[in-house]
Amino acid sequence: MSRILRTFAVVAGFMVLASGAFAFQGEDAYERGLDLYRKRSFRAAIVEFDKILEVEPNRAEVQYLKGYCQYMLKDFTEAVETFGRAFQADPTLDPRTIYKRAAASSRT
Repeated sequence: MSRILRTFAVVAGFMVLASGAFAFQGEDAYERGLDLYRKRSFRAAIVEFDKILEVEPNRAEVQYLKGYCQYMLKDFTEAVETFGRAFQADPTLDPRTIYKRAAASSRT
């Protein structure tokens, strides 16, 4: 019985470490995506946003930014679908807060 508990503890520990590592990598991807978005490198920004959405598909702000990038690339069908996922994930999403945050972080 104690061997099972030790195995469980080891597995649980790895899961905690892995989730923390993704959170850090996810935020790095978010910052890179925002930077690329501000530089109008929309295709590259989408790649970074997709890295986050693979693990956190309901992250509304990231979905919205990806949709905006698709819109700017004139991929209107995909943009509409992505905007829909953003507002489905968070019906109270206010894009103005996203733009304000992106502008504020570009000044720092």
